[in-house]
Amino acid sequence: MAKKEAPKTTKKAAPAPAAKKGKAAPGKDSILAKAQAAREAARENAQDSISKDGLLKEVAKKLGIAKDDVQTVVDAFLDAAGQCLAAGAKVSIHGFGIFNTSVMAAREGKNPLTGEPMSIAESTRVTFKAASALKALVKE
Repeated sequence: MAKKEAPKTTKKAAPAPAAKKGKAAPGKDSILAKAQAAREAARENAQDSISKDGLLKEVAKKLGIAKDDVQTVVDAFLDAAGQCLAAGAKVSIHGFGIFNTSVMAAREGKNPLTGEPMSIAESTRVTFKAASALKALVKE
């Protein structure tokens, strides 16, 4: 006897939320229009996540240049940003956010397996604070 396969179903995308009415700050109209267009394009190509390689392909396609050229620029940018953070400087990208470092003080913790108290050494962490433009882009 052959088994019958269940019919395949596809998820339908949720309808886009209604646009908020209100007056934008002067000079923000073009930014908001671009953000809206980007959101709509992103929804059409929605993914759970995208890798660095995926981003490189998107930028290369958008600019019409070779992916290798984009990779050279992105790698140089990431290297410079990493060097600045390692030196203790802030990396501020207008309209995107601010990368910074913060020192986490040494503290007492517990071993999750045994529950025994343990000492956690001081460490430096990278923090990110999103710019209001990025927050608005993600929110809508």
